[in-house]
Amino acid sequence: MGAPMSEEIEFTKAEDAYACSACKDLGVVEKGGRAYPCECRVKAEHVAMVNEFLASVPPRYANCGLEQESFLRSTPVHQNVITSILRNFLGCDMATLLLHGGPGTGKTHLAVGVVRMLLDEKPRTGMFVSVPAHLQIIRSTFDGDTDKQVDQHPNVDVLILDDLSAARATDWSREWVYRIIS
Repeated sequence: MGAPMSEEIEFTKAEDAYACSACKDLGVVEKGGRAYPCECRVKAEHVAMVNEFLASVPPRYANCGLEQESFLRSTPVHQNVITSILRNFLGCDMATLLLHGGPGTGKTHLAVGVVRMLLDEKPRTGMFVSVPAHLQIIRSTFDGDTDKQVDQHPNVDVLILDDLSAARATDWSREWVYRIIS
């Protein structure tokens, strides 16, 4: 037998085969001797955050937005709320918005549209929670140990609590709603 052959093969990709030519699909770029996240990675993470929020939204509201024609032709009250939100909430890191009104007045549509607008403004995490359903989940797993239940509430930048008043007001439900929002 002859001597074993040793051959080194280098695999390379053609420059135009990369989805991102700036980082060659690594997700980082080098500037001045330091590594920074590439814009493609930042965009991909942003898209993932928006998709994660949309996955928590009931299908009926998944396509809600403030730019929809039906919403743009809404009442002056809705338009005033939208103007106020644009003026006061964009650019804020911490704010609370409470929408109240009768059934079918557009509160959930407005809330989902606002969160989508906030997520478009800058990368943030968001979640839609139906309070009665969420409290039912907590109640079904509750074993009396309050400390174990702390992980049951979401830790996100922007949180929609839908149907807050639909939850039966008991001391227990008030305590859990307080834990969720604090």
